[in-house]
Amino acid sequence: MSRRAISWLYSELPDLIQRGILTPETGEALRNHYGPADRNALSGRKIFLWVFGVFGASLVGLGLILLFGSNWENLPRPLRAFLSLALLVSSQVISYSAIQSGGCSSARREGSAVFQSLCVGLCIALIGQTYNIPGNLASFLFSWMLLILPLAYLMQSGVVSAFYLTGITWWAGVVQIEGNQALAFWFLFAMFLPYFFWVIRKDRYSWESSWLSWLICLCLSVGTGISLEKAVPGLWIVVYLGLFGCFYLAGRTWWDESDSIWARPFHAFGAGGIFAISMLLTYKGFWDSVGWYHYRYEKWIHPWAAWMDYILSLTLPFASIFLLVNCYSKLKDSCILYGIAPILGIVCYCSSSLVPSVSLALSLVVFNIYVLALGLATFRLGVLANNLTRMNGGLIILVILIGARFLDTGLGFLLRGIGFILLGTAFLAANLWVGTRKEAEG
Repeated sequence: MSRRAISWLYSELPDLIQRGILTPETGEALRNHYGPADRNALSGRKIFLWVFGVFGASLVGLGLILLFGSNWENLPRPLRAFLSLALLVSSQVISYSAIQSGGCSSARREGSAVFQSLCVGLCIALIGQTYNIPGNLASFLFSWMLLILPLAYLMQSGVVSAFYLTGITWWAGVVQIEGNQALAFWFLFAMFLPYFFWVIRKDRYSWESSWLSWLICLCLSVGTGISLEKAVPGLWIVVYLGLFGCFYLAGRTWWDESDSIWARPFHAFGAGGIFAISMLLTYKGFWDSVGWYHYRYEKWIHPWAAWMDYILSLTLPFASIFLLVNCYSKLKDSCILYGIAPILGIVCYCSSSLVPSVSLALSLVVFNIYVLALGLATFRLGVLANNLTRMNGGLIILVILIGARFLDTGLGFLLRGIGFILLGTAFLAANLWVGTRKEAEG
């Protein structure tokens, strides 16, 4: 049974028991059979132990870094090497004891993994400084992330996984700033995927699955922009609409049983990303000089690395189209409006590349109408479902679009002020109406 159905059943149980249709024992048996409706929620005690376990391990690791750094240069080289390795070995012993204890708490397991991760980074830095091994921040981050990735698998550590995702994104940014290419970001990210699939296979609505999914969406969004070579101007339009389309449609396909936004990260992040990119594309500046006729030949462009741009611009939109067809086949008509964003991006980008003089105005009109349709459709779905979050999301889209067009026009402050007052009044009235209707329906 789906989570939504379980939640509905639990909401009906008190009335069924009160009317004598079910006995209290039967109600309790049903709860024991189906389990909690929202496994995403953790008890306060578990959260307390988990957070403070990780926080304590982090403080110990950072304290050791400061302690070693205070008198490090005064120690002889052999002693420095011994202390560095001894610290690493001690962290491994702690992790090994956590593994051997079998059913140890997640707080102990996470704390041990975080402590060992910090010790790995500290050991790399200290050994490198002791023996003057050449390197820079990028090489340090690359080595560190590769060495801590096995910990995520071995210790089943969500925190180390998050640390790894953040680290490889940071590495990609550093490499790109230095004028090199960050294509290895995709290889590093792919190495993490088996762990993520294992987590969501256990329970894709669990607390760990949810916050890892949010972080994946964020790191992929940042890492994609960093790793693009941008040899063909504007190709990011197709890539990002394809990426956010994949997020949204994957969320609608596999994470659609929960009503909580937190438990549906791909759905929420994808919808927000589609709106953000579409909103940017309502401005003329983002359509200027796009396409292969404006290919960049600057010396910082790596032609061989640009192939990744082409691969992403093909695979992501076509993957989103495949997911759209799959989603529509399951009678989820509401996914179409957000799901067609990559198709609109491809059509407008190709037409703007071929005939820019004609297609520029057309692309602006298309995306203004598209964002307006997103707002109206989201608002309508929220009203029909008595869902204030969705309804307010639609209103926010409409307010941002209309507000942006107000600021673009030559209207005076008086007319702009009246317009915003009317928008705010409509916002409050819609919330009051839906709230009253929900109370009336009980």
